[in-house]
Amino acid sequence: MKNITKLSNKAKAVAGSALFLGATMVGGAAMATAQDGSSGDLGDYPAPFVDDGEVDTNIVVGDDAKTIDVVGAVDIAGALSQHAYTETTEAVGGAAGSWAASNGVTLSTANQNLFLNDQVASVRDTLTSDDLNALETTTFVDDAGDDTDIDYYYRLTEEEDAQVQFGQSDYMSDEEEDPQLHVPVEEAENGGLYSVEAVFGSGIDFADDDVQGEDIELFGRTFTIADDQTDEENALTLYGSSERFSVETGDSETITVDGNEHTFEVLVVGSSEAQIRVDGDRETIEEGETVRVSDSEVRARELFADDADLDVTGEIIFAVGSEEINLESGEPIQDADGDDVEGTEVVINGDDEEEFEFDGEDETEVEISTIEVTVGMEDDDDESDDAIRAGESWSHSFFDNIEVHFGGLNPDAADGAAEVEFSTDDEFAEFTVTDTSGNTETLEFAVGEGETDVALAHEDGDYVNVEDETALTEGARFIADQGGFSDMYEVTEVDITSDEDVDNGAATEDGEIELENLFTGDEVEIEVDADDTSVEEIINGQTYVFNVTDGHDEFVLETWDAPSQRPTDANGPALELENGAYLDFDYGTTEAKAIVHEPENTDNAHSRFTVTPVQESAESDEHDLELDNDIDYTEEGSAGYSVTELNLQTLESDDDVEVDYTDFGSYVEYDGDDEGEYTLNLPAVQSSAGVAVTDRGGSVSAEGAGSVTTSTPAGWPDSGLLDSDVGSAERNQNMILVGGPAVNTLVDELAQEGQTQTGDEYTEGQAIVQHIEGAFSDDADALVVAGHSGQDTRNAASALANMNAEAGTLLGEDVAGVGQVTIDTGQNSVVSTE
Repeated sequence: MKNITKLSNKAKAVAGSALFLGATMVGGAAMATAQDGSSGDLGDYPAPFVDDGEVDTNIVVGDDAKTIDVVGAVDIAGALSQHAYTETTEAVGGAAGSWAASNGVTLSTANQNLFLNDQVASVRDTLTSDDLNALETTTFVDDAGDDTDIDYYYRLTEEEDAQVQFGQSDYMSDEEEDPQLHVPVEEAENGGLYSVEAVFGSGIDFADDDVQGEDIELFGRTFTIADDQTDEENALTLYGSSERFSVETGDSETITVDGNEHTFEVLVVGSSEAQIRVDGDRETIEEGETVRVSDSEVRARELFADDADLDVTGEIIFAVGSEEINLESGEPIQDADGDDVEGTEVVINGDDEEEFEFDGEDETEVEISTIEVTVGMEDDDDESDDAIRAGESWSHSFFDNIEVHFGGLNPDAADGAAEVEFSTDDEFAEFTVTDTSGNTETLEFAVGEGETDVALAHEDGDYVNVEDETALTEGARFIADQGGFSDMYEVTEVDITSDEDVDNGAATEDGEIELENLFTGDEVEIEVDADDTSVEEIINGQTYVFNVTDGHDEFVLETWDAPSQRPTDANGPALELENGAYLDFDYGTTEAKAIVHEPENTDNAHSRFTVTPVQESAESDEHDLELDNDIDYTEEGSAGYSVTELNLQTLESDDDVEVDYTDFGSYVEYDGDDEGEYTLNLPAVQSSAGVAVTDRGGSVSAEGAGSVTTSTPAGWPDSGLLDSDVGSAERNQNMILVGGPAVNTLVDELAQEGQTQTGDEYTEGQAIVQHIEGAFSDDADALVVAGHSGQDTRNAASALANMNAEAGTLLGEDVAGVGQVTIDTGQNSVVSTE
């Protein structure tokens, strides 16, 4: 909402007021240099007058401007302030990012999330009619009027490989495609992706005359139970139809099939067969037989003869799209031609799991209790069918009323997360992190020593200390993490003198210890009294005790009383990072290690990475450190630690780069070029996997992802300008000039140079908004907002203030690539653009 402030009646009285947007950044960012007088692009507005969330312009009115011009300037200033803001992303504590589904359900529940590398059935394994409309109970009624309810159950496969994965699926691996997040879809015979089971409440005897020939709604489709079942054991024959129509003897019906019109005419109807014409061609057809038109089958579903003895007149009910399907236990669904419906496998059970059999005329009377179809990859020649990639959905052609969606990870660290980087520079290894206050620093932590040794140090002999109560010398670095605070310091000076003959190393003269915060640059000076070897210092509100030892150049930072928030497995003090991750160090006799602890996972534990620089070679005093791609990753959960191998996979798009995700959702990137570089992208909360099962037309979408982005207004700059205030410095900055040549000398100067209209070129009732690149210098632009009268100027300013910058339209007109717009201020419409 725009704040409206009452102004003084005199223009000069508001010069310098906070209502005017002033130039606070001399030589600020501007658009690319252009020739003087060239038209800018109004479609980019508010750029370049707002740059990177900051207002980068002066708004200038003339000394002789009328009050109404000033009001127009305020309108523009208020609108610009709405575009001036900074965005801050902050971690939100608590659960992982969540997902929502429309027309269905996510596989995560309110109490448990599905994560990367989880099996898809690990949270929900069965869905019912409570979850999907496609699973609603149907009722079969036979010819005798007996009814049977049919319940449906959707079961996700429990195959081990059916999990949310990162990498390439079996078919993707043969393609030049980067590894990616996906859910694999296996072949039905290998477990598929899911199964749908129809359970008949009281069992159905498909050999019964009262059952055969009746309609049954099954798996979201309507079928007719065939009168003559297949001779195969444990098999059923059904006819499906999508549309029905009837034709009596002597009549005809024109229908549309596959977009083409076809005419059916009934000539004779008997008790067992009929004669018809289809598009003028005469055919004889029996009940249940089909004729093919376009690419579909039309079946003579039922024949009704008026007089069975005469076999002359009657009626035929036709069914369009009436493909025949055969369901045989242990086999795919088969069509009328005996071709398999790929990606299906059928299991049929009789009562008490007794097998049933239709064998010629001797049809065994066994009631069927369940029909289950496993559904999987439909086309093994189609690389896109073997996996559901992030952002995609998948359905089988036979079960197209059910869709499976994979939205990816929430949050997805590959799209942006807190970064921890490791790299090498000659004989040093370094890390780059951001602390909890948003300060980012690159610091060395390992140095090559000797022929094979790597020391935990930032210079030769200047070590990084990792334990409490370690003696610290000048040049040493350490982490202080008492209470909920953590900072990394360097000992910049130790100035303590002593009498070496004094027992216990007591200082005999005053001295001081100086520390520098490596992230903020703040310094801490600790005074040492000659009579006291123990000194207390308060840092970040926490009390630390320093003990001077030996009376020379060492002191000990004592263990503190208040517990830190460091991970339980940290080797010592740990530096907390911007998103709840931690960094600490470890060392052996010949190696240095940096350890990054991911933020707390759902088990309230921190899994960790261990980065160990290695020395490739050492000749004389030269050392070559590198980071190889065997970074260690250790998973920590409620049951303790387990080693999890990172499966770094090479990008097809850049064979120097290897990537992987952790179970937590961290995105790891190793660049093997030169000495190697690691980038760890760490989400603030554990990433959840967005898998949903929906009815046709459903969707899945990410919700709260463990972080929130807030926009903070940058505020109003604290100065404004009159044209008489503009000097050489201001001419090198962007300016918005309000008022025409008669009242604004800067606009008049541009007019005299031919860069904008002169006073006599203005039309009554009109105004212009013109963007001029390089108006007064190559590095700054001007925006002229001026009209024939003060009211025209104000109306143009109001139009600019209400411009739809997101759509790039002014008064509904697309102004992309437009340098000047002429406005009819009475009609509030665009007259012309150029």
